[in-house]
Amino acid sequence: MKEEVDSLQHEKEQLQQKISQYQTSLPIDGIPVIPTARRSREASNALFHAYVADRTRKNWRFYPYSLILKRIFDTFQNTVTCDSAEEFIRSLNEWKINSLSLVQLRQAASEAVVDMGQTTSLITCKK
Repeated sequence: MKEEVDSLQHEKEQLQQKISQYQTSLPIDGIPVIPTARRSREASNALFHAYVADRTRKNWRFYPYSLILKRIFDTFQNTVTCDSAEEFIRSLNEWKINSLSLVQLRQAASEAVVDMGQTTSLITCKK
């Protein structure tokens, strides 16, 4: 019985030492802060991918359309900022002018078709 108690105490001390080592290796200020813009971008991407996955599960024909949307969504994320209401409106208008013209939309559509032809069999499929 005494051996078991000694063994358990020794194990307890080892675990306490490991806990102390892990605690000293943690950042002093707590969890590292991810910049708000990066968090927002990651959250937006996750929501977009979830939306595309959901819609594609419901109807596979949404997938080709999502390839075009992804390009438009990426330009939105790279252009529009939300630092203030004025900055949001200014950057949103800039994005609209620079990214939503028929020329850019046609280019996004043709690039999506090329990508779709390279990564899927949708174009060659006879269904």
